[in-house]
Amino acid sequence: MIPVLLGVVVAVFIMVKLAPGDPAAALLGVQASPQELERVRHAMGLDRSWPEQFGIWLAGVLHGDLGTSYISKKPVSELIATRLPVTFELAVIGTALGALVGITAGVISAARRYTRLDYLVTTLALFGVSMPTFWFGILLILLFSLYLGWLPASGFVPLTKDPLKHFEAVLMPSLSLGIFLAGSLARFSRTSMVETLALQYVRTAQGKGLAQRTVVWVHALRNSLIPTITVLGAQFGALLGGAVIVEQVFAYPGVGTLLLTAISQRDYPVVEGVVLIVAALVVLTNLVVDLAYTWLDPRIHYA
Repeated sequence: MIPVLLGVVVAVFIMVKLAPGDPAAALLGVQASPQELERVRHAMGLDRSWPEQFGIWLAGVLHGDLGTSYISKKPVSELIATRLPVTFELAVIGTALGALVGITAGVISAARRYTRLDYLVTTLALFGVSMPTFWFGILLILLFSLYLGWLPASGFVPLTKDPLKHFEAVLMPSLSLGIFLAGSLARFSRTSMVETLALQYVRTAQGKGLAQRTVVWVHALRNSLIPTITVLGAQFGALLGGAVIVEQVFAYPGVGTLLLTAISQRDYPVVEGVVLIVAALVVLTNLVVDLAYTWLDPRIHYA
């Protein structure tokens, strides 16, 4: 985890420095004099060398200080702390919906191979994988907001303020993220379940007269989940990244909106902080997935 995060820190810093635009000019506007620009650059520390800027930023990161926003003058950690729970909730609900629909559909498809239901599930899974999340979000807005009027087209309501309106606001963005995950998991879980159902212990269970439902959902499912869980962990990180676009479609106040706003305003401390935090969450998710293997398969253990 440490080398990966260190690599992310270096890569983000270099990409930010190579990005076009001047944060001081973005802050002061085109009418600013050279003297004013130089004064603001000095205050931001932009007149120092790249290694010196990187050392100062890295030292702050190691002490839990992600810097201060150029625009709002607030600590970056404070800005992220107010937005991250919103995006994290969106990604978790999207993951839960995608996993529930995708794994269930894949198992049913594998248990009824080469039937009309199997062909229907694989077709829908291909449709889900191929469809961009933002396009599906727009379709949801057209159907449920404009035509039916059931759900709000955009906005966010905190859970503590109104639970029902909060659920209505989070439902369509979560579905937009979950549809792609459901398609991927349906394909992977079907393939894994087909291989598991061909194993000897499954045939033995069937030979003992156990019901097909018990064989599939009790004996075979757990062992078939290892490759599926791997995909699930990787896709959770993709959902966090995909939330950047989905939040723009639904005007959702998460870290995705914060990141795009910071990029347009050349607010580089915020950009660096958001990318670093999201990368850390992805790395932690991969660690949790690795640890989950020991629960799924007792033969796996870490010395």
